[in-house]
Amino acid sequence: MKKVIYLATAILLIISCSKDEVANYEGKQSDLTGVWKLKSVKYEDVDITDDCYKKSTISVKSDGSAIWKEYSEYDGDCSMSIDSYIFKANNVNFDIEDNSSSSRYYGKFYSKNDIEITKFFNDGDGLKATTVYRFKK
Repeated sequence: MKKVIYLATAILLIISCSKDEVANYEGKQSDLTGVWKLKSVKYEDVDITDDCYKKSTISVKSDGSAIWKEYSEYDGDCSMSIDSYIFKANNVNFDIEDNSSSSRYYGKFYSKNDIEITKFFNDGDGLKATTVYRFKK
């Protein structure tokens, strides 16, 4: 009877763990090329995705140069900011270079058409925040 209980427990653990997504796709530079559309955004683990944010895109060229058009709502207005980056594939992860001294970005591949970008912000005066963006091609 103990063996049946252990087996049932093991099966339940496998089933429950398999639902968690894992960034394990070994991407290449060519996988980053294209237009990525925002699917979700979380600020400090709170989903803040709205119709304005969903307009955001990242266009990545074959050399890794990227233009990020980020839309966000402020005082009822949906406004856009544009920034330039360099994306460099590195297996499961990819590096993102910019000229900011207050933000660091890290990317992960979930598949050829599904990436996640984490932004760590530190303003030097003690304000720190994490934003996680999910994009799909």
